[in-house]
Amino acid sequence: MALADQPIPAEARDGLSRIGLAVTFDSLLRAGDAFIASEQAFRQSARMRIAGFAVALSATDAQTESSRNNEGLGHLDNVLSGIAQGRTQIDPNLLGRINLMTAGDDFRQALVRARDSFAHQLTTQDLDPEDFQEVLGLLDRHCQMITSRGLSGVFDELEVTTRRVRDLRSQPDRGRASGSIPLWKAALVAGILLASVTGVIACFLFSACAWVIQLLAAVSPPTVALINQGC
Repeated sequence: MALADQPIPAEARDGLSRIGLAVTFDSLLRAGDAFIASEQAFRQSARMRIAGFAVALSATDAQTESSRNNEGLGHLDNVLSGIAQGRTQIDPNLLGRINLMTAGDDFRQALVRARDSFAHQLTTQDLDPEDFQEVLGLLDRHCQMITSRGLSGVFDELEVTTRRVRDLRSQPDRGRASGSIPLWKAALVAGILLASVTGVIACFLFSACAWVIQLLAAVSPPTVALINQGC
């Protein structure tokens, strides 16, 4: 499945736009699609060489691998531009209020509910239990960061994570070294999850929380697809 083709509720997109994360969210998914296509071409090229087929065919796949990887890097540039735009979009006084709000008990409870909803959605997907545990670990770290650093921390962490994906995909091995999940995928999943769960902030600001659960439900299938495809 194409990650960026997953339908996202209009209310969710509007909520992410209001906190300056819509472009970032969309561009992360598009980067994932491009990098998956790059990895699929890389694996096709390797199979061609093993089978002893024409070198020209293998070379074509190698070119596809490079071009789709460059396409993904371009989407990451859009992510970074979106983060910079998001920082300037939020009024400093509003940002300060948001950062105070995220430290409150009501917000923490809402974040726990969102986390549990996403975890439940993820249990219905065909995901290796070790990968499932790693994804939940990433999500839990994000939730802790949001309550301690607010939206300011979200922007900072998204920028660091995006630059990490960019660095990994710019290396000769494209960050394929693996724990449970290849390094580049784990970093990209982290960014997608962070952008998604930050929707709870928009929910609190604009008193329209039903779409947050819908957003996390919509993000679950592409998260699994990103992990499982191109491996």
